[in-house]
Amino acid sequence: MITKATIRNIFTGLSPDVKSYFLYTPDLIDGFPPEVCLAYLFSGIRAIHRRAFYLGIVRKFNTDREITFEMVDRHTFQLHEFTTEFERIFGLKFDAITAERLKHIQEIRNRATHGQTVKPQETLQAVLDILEYAEALNGDLKGMIGKTPFKGLEGAAGRIKPLNRETSQWILKGMGLAGN
Repeated sequence: MITKATIRNIFTGLSPDVKSYFLYTPDLIDGFPPEVCLAYLFSGIRAIHRRAFYLGIVRKFNTDREITFEMVDRHTFQLHEFTTEFERIFGLKFDAITAERLKHIQEIRNRATHGQTVKPQETLQAVLDILEYAEALNGDLKGMIGKTPFKGLEGAAGRIKPLNRETSQWILKGMGLAGN
């Protein structure tokens, strides 16, 4: 049986990058219903997915940082397509376990946010799963793109001079990032 204490213990064992990114998790799990913590973590994961695309694009394709940030920010990424899209753009495949963890989490989050009945134990399991997913994702991304989006976007591409804005925009449009 998963308890709030279980979540706190798992949280303390996470990498410093993931813990600092999800800083409010212990307070949320202790002071609010678990659905609040799940919503916070889920929102953070969606932002991490965007950061991962941004970091990967500027590191691999050397695009203009500003236009890349704008186009990635405007693009609608479907959650269930994250690993597929990442593989399509970068040619890098996620660990199957990392990709699979997201399905269960999304199902519970969808039921909770759409007013359907979710048992407290299911919600706590989803919170635990999303923390484990974040840790696995952090490791996968660090290995794939040499940087972790949980840490921040500073120094994304190093000191290499990026392509100009117009060329970058065409590259990004070719990837399907037209700001839909």
